[in-house]
Amino acid sequence: MKESRNVPRKSSQMPASLSSSNVNMACTIVNISPKGAKLKFRPGYFLSRACYLQISDLGRTVLSHVVWRTRTEAGVSFSESLADRDRDDAAGEGWRPRAGVIRTRS
Repeated sequence: MKESRNVPRKSSQMPASLSSSNVNMACTIVNISPKGAKLKFRPGYFLSRACYLQISDLGRTVLSHVVWRTRTEAGVSFSESLADRDRDDAAGEGWRPRAGVIRTRS
């Protein structure tokens, strides 16, 4: 199957957590790009279409949208590109919240 993403994803095994109004669950980021990620989790969870992905290793929580899902995996797109966030951080704007993203501070 031909890759249809504009931005390639990087393999990862980062721990993360996914939360919405009805669930808070641990997951693993299988691969990630500035625009989205593939997640792996235990079966049996109901995911809302919109959820927050907390990426502890990066110190970020990002509003995400579930694009596809199986029993144990899901693909999410980020409401704001991680590259945009990196650019804001470099410009000294990292602590000001922007629409769609919850900022975390370590």
